[in-house]
Amino acid sequence: MELSHKEKVLVDRVIQHIKAFDPQAVVKIANDTLEHEDILLLVYTDKPTLETIQYITPCTLDILRNEGLHIVVLPEDKDRAEV
Repeated sequence: MELSHKEKVLVDRVIQHIKAFDPQAVVKIANDTLEHEDILLLVYTDKPTLETIQYITPCTLDILRNEGLHIVVLPEDKDRAEV
């Protein structure tokens, strides 16, 4: 998936937000999306899923409202990361 410059900047903003929550998180951009989102980020972390979603959702909703880009973050257990 090739991102435009604007999309890269917005995805970087979300990744920085994730790294502020968990500096050890592994973030990957999925090649395919699930349904209606524009970009799917897979986040591998040791943090609880609900806490991760609660922390990241305001950032992604802000981007959706202000920029029209739907970024979905899907938390996964860190031990599932393919590094």
